[in-house]
Amino acid sequence: MLKREVVLLVILVAFITVYANLEVHREIVDLTVDRYQNIYLKGTAKWGLGAYQFVTMLKPDAKLSWTRRSSDIYLGKDEHGIVTMVQRQENGLLLQQYNREGKPSVSQALSLPKAWTVAGVRGTPQQGFTILSKQSDPAVPVGDTGRQRSRKLVRHLWYSLSEHDRAGTLQRRRAVGVIRLDTPAGKVSLSGQALDEAGHLYVLGHRVQRERFELQFYPSNARDGFKRPLTIGSAAENWVAGNLALDSRGRIYLLGSSANASGNGAAVPAVLGIYQPADERLEVRRFQIPGAQRIGRVAVSPADRLYISGVVPSPAPGTKRGVTGLILQSTPDGADRIQKLAIASSSWQGLFTVDGQECVYLAGGEGRGFFLAKYDPAQRRIWHKQYLNSSWLPNVPIALLVLAIVFGPLLQGRERKTRALGA
Repeated sequence: MLKREVVLLVILVAFITVYANLEVHREIVDLTVDRYQNIYLKGTAKWGLGAYQFVTMLKPDAKLSWTRRSSDIYLGKDEHGIVTMVQRQENGLLLQQYNREGKPSVSQALSLPKAWTVAGVRGTPQQGFTILSKQSDPAVPVGDTGRQRSRKLVRHLWYSLSEHDRAGTLQRRRAVGVIRLDTPAGKVSLSGQALDEAGHLYVLGHRVQRERFELQFYPSNARDGFKRPLTIGSAAENWVAGNLALDSRGRIYLLGSSANASGNGAAVPAVLGIYQPADERLEVRRFQIPGAQRIGRVAVSPADRLYISGVVPSPAPGTKRGVTGLILQSTPDGADRIQKLAIASSSWQGLFTVDGQECVYLAGGEGRGFFLAKYDPAQRRIWHKQYLNSSWLPNVPIALLVLAIVFGPLLQGRERKTRALGA
């Protein structure tokens, strides 16, 4: 074997080993803490040429416990602080709820067509579960038999509820409502949805009108589906939709921020909508978090305290890298308190949650892994952890075997040819 071929072989071994097996966490998209202070993160990851979703569970001391991977995973928490995860398995779903040890206390197989994505869960093992699911762009919408025409002209998002009994058997599936995504007034981009205990669905998004953004809120009820969307602010104010959160009394909080952020240190205007389902009343408050150049998310603690996050994209005093997180806490007496959080990472996008003790958790993707930080009720840092993924190393023998199978015959052919020529 020639020296050049040896060098080529080494390069190919290194390339296949790293490229095919190196797992890259790209983004953390959800974070929740259960009633036992166990931590659950949902993210998207890339592995070679493929991509998938994952949920990682950590103990209260931030020690890694397990990771689940699937093509589609839903992560949620009920009003009792119990975490539910639903993952796609071939032609169905596996629903699991977790106990204090982070182990499944409920494990239930359910059915759902592959075209539908889980967007919410409610129910108990004793009563059965109801799955909220959504599907975009069905091939042939109702009333249209032209498949090609429907693919080009129809842009909808369809929501349905699938009711399962205690054995997991599907009892019925019913439509909740449909949202048109390409209205004559502009295209609609949806940022999130929430399902309350009464089965009412709430969806938040914004409509783009000639590069201007207008907040749209879609409340539904069990009988009529979605009502006429409520507009929060106007397109002239240029609001971009954030997320929405529910409190224990059934109120819905809707967050939006201005798309006109200049990045020059001026505070970003934001809007908070508070919707009362009982009387269908929407209250709108405009505010700013001093110093914040980007508004992140809204969250409600178990004690119904309201938290809103913001970001200052510059290292905090005394840190070499990272951003400064700002948390606005609205206390029961109506006073607002703003705390600064020094974060030793440059990737935080405002992803946070609050546990039953009013501790704040921050998370974000970071290169090949992610980071997680916890702060006490006074927003003093308790710990900050970074997690890197090196799970590709055990797969090196597999990569070598693949390499031998693919390139072995080629190298043997070259060796026979060399002997035939007398070289």
